[in-house]
Amino acid sequence: MKLKPTKRHDSVEFKLEAVQQVVLHQQRVIDIARSLAVDASTLRKWIRQYKAEIQG
Repeated sequence: MKLKPTKRHDSVEFKLEAVQQVVLHQQRVIDIARSLAVDASTLRKWIRQYKAEIQG
């Protein structure tokens, strides 16, 4: 997955794990965002990027 590092310098692995918790494990964005101390809008952006990447 080609996600750019953020100012906070979250690793690609961290972002991918967060996205997968929502996409694959059907967890709520707000719950995952809170548990990881990430803004929900940031997590939603990562999800959009992930979906765009897998759709080609």
